[in-house]
Amino acid sequence: MSQNVFLVSQDAEISILLAHVLTAHGYVMTPLSITGEHSELSWTGADAILLDSHNTLDAALALCRTIKTTQTSKDIPIIALIRACNEHHFLEFKQAGVSECLVRPVSPEVIIACLRRVLDADTPKLTVSRKNDVLAIGDIKLHRSSRALLSAGSVFYLSPTEYRILTHLMANAGRVSSRSELISAAWPSGIHVEGRTVDVHVGRLRRLLEQASGEKMIRTIRSAGFIFDV
Repeated sequence: MSQNVFLVSQDAEISILLAHVLTAHGYVMTPLSITGEHSELSWTGADAILLDSHNTLDAALALCRTIKTTQTSKDIPIIALIRACNEHHFLEFKQAGVSECLVRPVSPEVIIACLRRVLDADTPKLTVSRKNDVLAIGDIKLHRSSRALLSAGSVFYLSPTEYRILTHLMANAGRVSSRSELISAAWPSGIHVEGRTVDVHVGRLRRLLEQASGEKMIRTIRSAGFIFDV
């Protein structure tokens, strides 16, 4: 069954290009305007939202916040395309609930790879664990096939980026992992990622782990990076 990607943009040129790319890769594309009137029903049927901020940065951020605070659309993954001159707003988009941010210009291959990652992470299901399917430290278990974090009966499903960061930290438990190492481990090459973005993801993982285990398992090592305590 084809997945429906809602393309939100005011840029006719990029819309035509992305419509062609999405259709060529088997996605159903639904075009919407950033500045148009939107209701809860606007996002019905969307499997993912591809949002091109272009020259409508404030409107794009406001739309992200609306989508992520609306019950019927809050779980839809959003990929934001940000112009290079607006990279300093990267963190604002992450805080608004965006799953991934890509800096324009960006190749169609990177966009499709990013779409596949966020769609593959949508509503994951636990499967029967194989011996080599679980990365475990103490009571913390990370299921590779489902990207599920388990501890003391609690289950938390991680985004692809969070999963890759935690996998790296757990696999290197007891050793400091720098931000550049985490960027290499969690993001595709060619995508600009700021250190502050890593901090946001690690902060969420730290809160999840503390909620699951009651302990602070990820420590920040000033000027060096992060360490998963054994």
